[in-house]
Amino acid sequence: MNQSDLALTEFALSARAYCYAFSGSVQSWGRTVDHNKHVGGVPRSAPLAFLAVDVTYDGATPGPEADRFLEAHGLKRINEGDHDHVMPADWQP
Repeated sequence: MNQSDLALTEFALSARAYCYAFSGSVQSWGRTVDHNKHVGGVPRSAPLAFLAVDVTYDGATPGPEADRFLEAHGLKRINEGDHDHVMPADWQP
């Protein structure tokens, strides 16, 4: 397995663990270049590498405990109103 495969595998496992822990569902994962342009994504958007997910929750958006969980897994979230965008904490667009 190469480095990008390892990163993708680790991300997917961490995102799954996050969703299990906080009753989240993945609404969006990867994007094509055309779709990324259509939704206003930046050229080096994490979804182009399948290293970001949009998560909605069964209940209320989780609080600081979710941020601590994500930090421990090398991830961060950005609240985008109706969902959270979860991606690697060190991703540089």
